[in-house]
Amino acid sequence: MKKRDLKILYLSSFPPRKCGIATFCENFINAVHNRDSYIDQKVIAVNEMTAPKRAYSLLVKYQLPQEELGCYDKVAAYVNESGADVFCLQHEYGLFGGFDGIFILKLLQNIKIPIVSVYHSIPMLKGSKRKEYRLKILKDIARFSKFVIVTADIGKKVLIKECKIPTSKIVTIHHGAPAVPYPTLKEKEKLKEKFNLRGRLVMSSFGLISKSKGFDYGVEAMLNLSKKYPNLVFLILGQAHPIHANAMEKDYYSNLLKKVEKFNLKNNILFIGRYLSEEELVNYLRLTDIYLTSYLTKPQISSGTIAYAMATGNCVVSTPFIYAKELIGKDRGYYINFGSSDSIVKVVSDLIDHPRKIEKAREKAYEFGRQFTWPEVAKKIIQVFQRAMKK
Repeated sequence: MKKRDLKILYLSSFPPRKCGIATFCENFINAVHNRDSYIDQKVIAVNEMTAPKRAYSLLVKYQLPQEELGCYDKVAAYVNESGADVFCLQHEYGLFGGFDGIFILKLLQNIKIPIVSVYHSIPMLKGSKRKEYRLKILKDIARFSKFVIVTADIGKKVLIKECKIPTSKIVTIHHGAPAVPYPTLKEKEKLKEKFNLRGRLVMSSFGLISKSKGFDYGVEAMLNLSKKYPNLVFLILGQAHPIHANAMEKDYYSNLLKKVEKFNLKNNILFIGRYLSEEELVNYLRLTDIYLTSYLTKPQISSGTIAYAMATGNCVVSTPFIYAKELIGKDRGYYINFGSSDSIVKVVSDLIDHPRKIEKAREKAYEFGRQFTWPEVAKKIIQVFQRAMKK
């Protein structure tokens, strides 16, 4: 088969749906296209139960209502008749129907072309019955797949040890990130001026906002930091998470706004409360001096936010969740304690007082990030697709 004949069919959420997996899949496809424009790529878009009618791009050829079990057989039939060479599953538990997305197995067992599955989550909590159930789903997905892709080496170890998935079937490819030039201090200042942040020291966080990401600890830290450093501004980039439906999650974003009002921090904390385009996001990251990731739980094996921050040359300050430790290592950023605004104040204050520390971390993060820019990720992805066809 000629290289130009390679056809890939993806199953994933997809823009304009506002979802991290949707954005990832779009970037994934763009990266593969930029690497080899002869590869034909199409998408089956997954729609949540209450989804509005969406104006999908021409890449989307079919749609799957996630909670309609009968539609999974129809999608499998469509895949088998599509002429695709490889079926690529973007897997996240909440993306598919049934308890923890169990419906996806009904689809996979009927697909007759090679499957490559990308695991966006791997349960890590010890002694949890839910963990065992979720690992069983991953094990079954792997049984139907030629290869599974994980974003962290620790995830690969878990799959080998607890799911008994053969090592030869698992490929580690870090979360992709933009390939942009290293932002010099002069370029940062130009961008700050463009975004009305001239003369400000910028700390930022981005992503769909939910309680588990600990944004409130950054807000509380600013109560002290703003007094010590009046020119410091904390940018919170993103909107309330659209998937969580419980009242607590719905109120979380508005509670952050109320807290800023209560602390009188309107001049030091700015909310960019919308879903940002890739270009906007990259510009905000390039003008950032310190990037804050304050996730509240350790078992997080993927984070596009921290990958983006490092690849765009940021000094990252993060809680030591699993993926952060794998990327930051010992000297490519700084760690804070889980659930501690005091820890944020201490670490950020030390960095502001010693700007050379910021510069050294920025340089090391950027250098390390070259290996997971989208062009590098695309090269590895295409190799996996080609191997899947031959296996």
